[in-house]
Amino acid sequence: MLTELEDGELVELQEGIGTVNFFGIPARNGYVLARWRYPESALEALTAFLESGVVQSAGFTYDEDLFNGFQSMVEVTAGDWVGSVIVGEASTDDEVFYDLLWSLSRA
Repeated sequence: MLTELEDGELVELQEGIGTVNFFGIPARNGYVLARWRYPESALEALTAFLESGVVQSAGFTYDEDLFNGFQSMVEVTAGDWVGSVIVGEASTDDEVFYDLLWSLSRA
């Protein structure tokens, strides 16, 4: 189960299996992408939430040395699922926000 911080807005969800491609990524044996959007003021809460161990409680492992304050990308694995968790800053019309993105594929 993918985890997200409360009060985020699910703004994108993609799922696929087989020969379909998502932005050049083949779905193969399974692909899922989920993106939640948070206001700029949520960055501290979002970071604390992710550092609380929810990635591991969702069944994923990662190299802790590569987790750079969660405002970056980290590669995660769970069984035959591999992918990344990204927290990134974006803006539109002078409004800054943060996205939490899970992108996973099954080998």
